[in-house]
Amino acid sequence: MRGYGAYLKAQNAAEPPRAVERRLMGAVTAALIEARDNPTKLAVKFDAILWNKRVWDSFIGELAEETNHLPQPMKNTLIRLGAWVTFETQRVMDGLSTPDALIEINQQIVEGLA
Repeated sequence: MRGYGAYLKAQNAAEPPRAVERRLMGAVTAALIEARDNPTKLAVKFDAILWNKRVWDSFIGELAEETNHLPQPMKNTLIRLGAWVTFETQRVMDGLSTPDALIEINQQIVEGLA
């Protein structure tokens, strides 16, 4: 394994999964804030919005795994939240909404992972 994959493998071995998730969600939220604060930079906006969606898609996939030991009601809630993120992402991409709600949800998730 080379490059970024090797780095991720080493980092995951040294850092608990919850800390990795918190750090990742913090980074994507910072990107969303930058996009919101620089509305004329469309590439920054779309990169941040789509990165956020990929993170949430990954979370949903992990929640659906049988090896995920979170309580089922919590998994169901987070999966529904992920579906809303997909919907809201499209609204932001279409110019019908701002990233504010996505930022707020992510910040709440970061606090929950603390």
